[in-house]
Amino acid sequence: MKNYLGLTLFLCLYTLNIQAQNVLPPSCYLRMEGMKDQKTKIILHLVKLNDSLYGAYSSGEFSGKITAKGKFWLKTWPGDNGIEIKGQFKDEHHASISWEDPANKGKSFSFDLTEKYPEGSTRLNVFSDIAEQKLLKDPKSPHASLKLALLIPEIPESHAFGIDSLNRIMLNKFSEGTEYKGDPSSEVTLLSSMKKDFFENYISSNETMYREMPGASYGWELLKSTYIIFNEEDKLSFYILNYTFTGGAHGLETQLFTSVDMKTGRTITINELFKPGYENRLMNLLTNKLHQMIKLPLQTKLTESGYFVDEIKPNDNFYLNGEGVGFFYNHYEIAPYSFGTTNIFLTKEELKGVLK
Repeated sequence: MKNYLGLTLFLCLYTLNIQAQNVLPPSCYLRMEGMKDQKTKIILHLVKLNDSLYGAYSSGEFSGKITAKGKFWLKTWPGDNGIEIKGQFKDEHHASISWEDPANKGKSFSFDLTEKYPEGSTRLNVFSDIAEQKLLKDPKSPHASLKLALLIPEIPESHAFGIDSLNRIMLNKFSEGTEYKGDPSSEVTLLSSMKKDFFENYISSNETMYREMPGASYGWELLKSTYIIFNEEDKLSFYILNYTFTGGAHGLETQLFTSVDMKTGRTITINELFKPGYENRLMNLLTNKLHQMIKLPLQTKLTESGYFVDEIKPNDNFYLNGEGVGFFYNHYEIAPYSFGTTNIFLTKEELKGVLK
């Protein structure tokens, strides 16, 4: 009898310990809300992949780590604004965080975050694959690494048409630029196909050269992730970050943005956002805003500072976040690689008169 009670107690404690150590599932998407200073609303779109955590908010992206017990550290990307976030998940839906912003004289804000999906937002499922492939069977052989994170909406009974269309759009955007030829209806099939193509291409491109010149570098890397920018008011703005390194001085990174009307299931176009004849006025707004961002006098041409163009034309690579519209320009689009990417955000107030 004592042995039975002891075993039962051990199993109960073991189960509670496992639950305590795994606050969140291995992979998930969380839309978290909180009030930073009683007046500033913060919405974080978090994606967890094992022990890594990444995501976005209205004015930047961040990445970091999370422990099994829910303690996490996040930092905005270099070139953004240096915000650091430290936090602890109390359970699957609540977290307490410390928000440090160097732009605000290093002042730290402590507040709570709660997982919320208001009417007009959608929950998202995460499908991921993380793998490595050695070039040869030799343990010292170079290798290729791959990390994929695809987000797909859950499909509730309401707005089923819009969500189903959004599902297809997100799959198609994620597979863009690959040799995937299957029916884009299975998330697992898509990721498996992308992994197979990448590793097969890696081996066929490098195996013979490596045997002839083993001293050279032959490591490849593919990172492809879905980032959520805005998820409410029946609108979803997201982008696919794609980073590929196949040798050379540096890898190639692109961010391709898409905004979808979840009621209709259609991609939102630039002509639907702005009034007819918007082109010149919007171009002037973007050009002046970039001058302001880089602290360049308006009378000085952008090309005199190294840019490829003097006028910034609107492109289709835009996003919405509830506060305005942002236009994103990837490497080499308007400036040399050393300039990095260019993210020009215009508020609703700045777009007054041109925004529908």
